[in-house]
Parts: sequence; structure tokens; C-alpha cells
Amino acid sequence: MSKRLCLCWVIVLFLIACNKEDVIVKPVTGNNLSQATTSGLDTSKSWYGLYNFYYQSPDDTTYHTLSDKYIIANGKAKFPYVKDASVFFIKYDIPSSHIIYGDDATFDISLQDSSAVMNFDLIGTKNTASFDYFAYNDSGYYTVALGSVVKQIKLFPTTDYNNFKLVQFVFKQTKAYVYVANKLITSFAYGTSNKMGNVKQISLGNSGYLACDYVRLYNSYNQRPVMDEEFNIDGKSHTIFY
Repeated sequence: MSKRLCLCWVIVLFLIACNKEDVIVKPVTGNNLSQATTSGLDTSKSWYGLYNFYYQSPDDTTYHTLSDKYIIANGKAKFPYVKDASVFFIKYDIPSSHIIYGDDATFDISLQDSSAVMNFDLIGTKNTASFDYFAYNDSGYYTVALGSVVKQIKLFPTTDYNNFKLVQFVFKQTKAYVYVANKLITSFAYGTSNKMGNVKQISLGNSGYLACDYVRLYNSYNQRPVMDEEFNIDGKSHTIFY
């Protein structure tokens, strides 16, 4: 990959925000934007969106917040149209009353994206597990990381994310396995120093085209369900813990 392409890839990943069928959500512009943006939103109880604007200065780290009312519809989570917005995230903060030990967990996330750039992060108390995808010239470039361990994979042909694909992280005995559409793309040992610890947050992001139709967590040892969100109630989170 050329230096110029690498630079573009880094920039695109830095400017990274969650389509069953096209989501019909009321555009959030003008007066609607101020009404939809929620101050003091209790993010411990629902999925929520974060975004900023392309004209913000590099020193301005302000993000605006949208409640689940504006991002969940038609069985999936997806960002609505926001004029002049450039970076989007859909997030869920694990409530403090629920302990999810990431290093013994399996994460199933069904994703769709038409922009060829997306990422998701599993943010733990010790380290973050991340999954980044970038398509270029019919190839798909993946970067998977946990703590100081970073794996880069190139797949040809590229994965078609125009239709929903299952992305799966399996963590077990300090080893990680990463699957896309039930195909193993990489596995690696990460050692005790790179453990994730308890999961604090699930974060999905890109340039506004990413959609997610479910997030499911299981115990990697016995496959028992731990957490489930199907996005089946329009405008409302319905995350279940077992």
C-alpha cells in the first residue's frame, strides 16, 4: 500500500459513526437538531449517538448527543441525517450493576455499511479491543487490536457489507479469534498484560452509513447468553442482561 493511501486510511479511521432495510428517521436539522440533542442524557440506561461537525476546529473536542429515540428504528440502529456532521458514534455504556468480563466473552455484532469504512470498539477497564475495516481496490483491509497486540489482514475480494454481515470476537484463555461472516480472519494470543478486563462500553463508528441490527454477548466457555440487544423497539433501547 502506498504512503499516500496509508495516510488516507489513517485519516479516514480517525474520522469514524450505526441500515434489515433503509431506516426512516426524521432528519435532525435546524430546530429539530436542538430539540433532538439531549443534555445530561443518562447513558447508563440506553444506546445513544455522538457526533460533531466538519467545521469544528481540531482543538474543539465537543460532541453532541442524540438519544435512542433518533437512532433506533426498523429493527436496527443507524444515525439519522444531520447536516454538516462528519463523525458519528453509536454507543452503549454497560451499567455498573452488570459485570461483563471481556476476556471470557463472545461478542456477536451484525453490521451493514455502504461507505467501506467502519469500526467498533470494546472498551474495557484494562484495554480496548478494536476492529477497523477499510475497502480499497476490491480488497478489504482489517486492523484488529487488543492492548499492544495489533494484527493487520488483507482479504481479496473485499467483504460485501452492503448486506448485513456477522462480525464475531471470541475471547478465551488470553487468546482472541476474529470471524467475519463465520470465516476466521485472524487469531492471536494476547497475554495477561493485554487483558480487556470488565467491558465498560460498546462503540460503533464511521462516517454515517453504518447500521447494526443486533449485538449479542455470550460466555465463551458454555455459550450461555450474557447480553442481547435486537433494536426491535422503534426509538427505544431494550438491552437484556441474563
